[in-house]
Amino acid sequence: MVLSTCANCDSMLEQPWHLFYTCQFAQACWEISVVKNEVNQSPSEIENFADWFFHILGKLDVERRHIFVMILWGIWHSHNERVWNNTSPSANWTITHATDTLKEWKPLENFLKCNVDAGFDTDKRSFAVGMVIRDSNGSFIICKTSLHHGTALVKEAEALAIHEALSWIKGMGYDKVIVESNSKTSVDAIHSDALDLTEFGLSITACRALSRNQSSIKIEYIRRQANRAAHTLVKTAIQQACFSISYVVPISISSIIMDECKFPNEVQ
Repeated sequence: MVLSTCANCDSMLEQPWHLFYTCQFAQACWEISVVKNEVNQSPSEIENFADWFFHILGKLDVERRHIFVMILWGIWHSHNERVWNNTSPSANWTITHATDTLKEWKPLENFLKCNVDAGFDTDKRSFAVGMVIRDSNGSFIICKTSLHHGTALVKEAEALAIHEALSWIKGMGYDKVIVESNSKTSVDAIHSDALDLTEFGLSITACRALSRNQSSIKIEYIRRQANRAAHTLVKTAIQQACFSISYVVPISISSIIMDECKFPNEVQ
């Protein structure tokens, strides 16, 4: 985070501890939230964001943990609205927007998640595809890697990876699955109706057909930082140069799976 003056109050350095807690705007948000008491009762000796965050989590039940984290997101979202869109969201708007967004996410709690990625071995003129399926709590179910010989553009390999994941999910009979890729180009193309007769476009058309035939399958973009399991799996697949399917967590991604299981709803 850039250490500049706080966009919300223009009085302090823009550090996490200030932005999310001591800032007047943050305090106004917490004051009208359902976690008001826990926030107001924060021990005075806590003076950094990480300690405060985990202290509050420890005081809340699961339902209000979700709300607490979403309000943090809402405060950050309102900050960005001020910085980038020159708007001035109110505390009431921030809380309403955060809770409404949480409600939109709730129906997806029982969905499986399939993270997918592609990577290249330019020396061997090949690329690998990796995918990891987990339940809504982040627990590992199954993973798969495959190796493809020949060259391809990055967006072509990413689109092929999504198509391979969709075909795999369909073949296993899974429904209610969110396929997550850090290729925004591919995900945006799948959700559009633009005609593209290139190699990339043909893969996108195939992805659209599979996703539309499976109404309970969703395809979403995520940041690369949130796609570590699939990305690491791909790197391992390139090194081993082989096809694999595993019902046991591979050593290469075991620590990632464990970390993301701790707070599955916050890893986004």
